[in-house]
Amino acid sequence: MELGMQKKEEHIIFRCATEEDMVSVQEIYDYYVKHTAITFDYNTPTVLEMKQLMLEISKIYPYLICLVDGKIVGYAYAHAVSPREAYKWSVELSIYFDRYNLGMGLGWRLYECLIHLLEMQHVQTAYACITHPNPRSEHLHKALGFTLLSLWRHSGYKFQTWQDVVWMEKRLGPLSTPVPDLILFPQLDAAAVKKVLQEDV
Repeated sequence: MELGMQKKEEHIIFRCATEEDMVSVQEIYDYYVKHTAITFDYNTPTVLEMKQLMLEISKIYPYLICLVDGKIVGYAYAHAVSPREAYKWSVELSIYFDRYNLGMGLGWRLYECLIHLLEMQHVQTAYACITHPNPRSEHLHKALGFTLLSLWRHSGYKFQTWQDVVWMEKRLGPLSTPVPDLILFPQLDAAAVKKVLQEDV
């Protein structure tokens, strides 16, 4: 290939989400709602609903965005598995990427950022609920150290089909007693958060 024809290197950024990002986030999620059973939503939340969800999550846990050459192509976040206080050290993770940016290793790198930040918060366990079969997602989680926890057969109904889900888990902390206080994400040192996001690029 001639020098002038070489592919331009992509500029990848991982950062915290903003309200303005939710327009692009909704567009990404809309595809999965309408065309897949990866999510069990029947209807895509509005941009306002997604903004409200992001703001609520960001009070406690990270909500991260991946950009390639300035375009939002994916996002990932954590939320408590239950609203009861005793569950705050256990989170469920979610990750979605634009279908044109799958298989590029970006999900792995964004998830690594998310998991590192959760460890800094003293989160002890991360869970993932995955429609089964979903080889791409199951492989990603296994590669990141998640192990199979359970299989829920016929637990969701979408597109006139009963869907199975698998739950996977990854231990993030030592489960010490007493457990260290959970550090709210906004209370983490801003420079340390920035370092995590930059180092994983």
